[in-house]
Amino acid sequence: MKLKFFAIALLTLVLGIGVSAGQVLDPVKWKVTGSGQQVEMTAVIDHPWHMYDIGPYKDGPNATTFTFTLPEGVQLDGGIVPVTAPTKEQDQIWGMEIGYFAGTAKFVQKFKAAAGVSGQMKASVNIEWQACDDESCLPPMDDDFAFTLNFTAPVQTTETTQTVETNTPVAERIDQAVDT
Repeated sequence: MKLKFFAIALLTLVLGIGVSAGQVLDPVKWKVTGSGQQVEMTAVIDHPWHMYDIGPYKDGPNATTFTFTLPEGVQLDGGIVPVTAPTKEQDQIWGMEIGYFAGTAKFVQKFKAAAGVSGQMKASVNIEWQACDDESCLPPMDDDFAFTLNFTAPVQTTETTQTVETNTPVAERIDQAVDT
């Protein structure tokens, strides 16, 4: 009876280890949304994990990076803007100030189109990040996300002007402007 119980317990342990070894721990989930001429990228980070900011760090941790694939005639308009401010701390292991996000992190990237380029366009971003907790770091991870940009053609406006004689008294000029 003890041998049967031991065999079942051992089999359960071995199967449990095999199943958990096949699971990849990923404490960061991304949502990527294109809106008009920009894309918003939001990371939701499980507690107690944190994710490094956009750095860059020479001889330091792997900063979060964004690599865009854009359609012809579209280019970046400035750099990545972290909407969420990272927490900055002097890191004893790396010997430098490191920025990180816990909970959520939101980033925005704007785009501009060349003259004559308009309409909806598909683009993509590869995001690479590294997550750590107080005891260890996971290997850097990356994922690709597609999004849609929408560039509208510039609206042509016509200006209208009104000429008012300058030596006319102010009250008459106001009356002329109201009457027109």
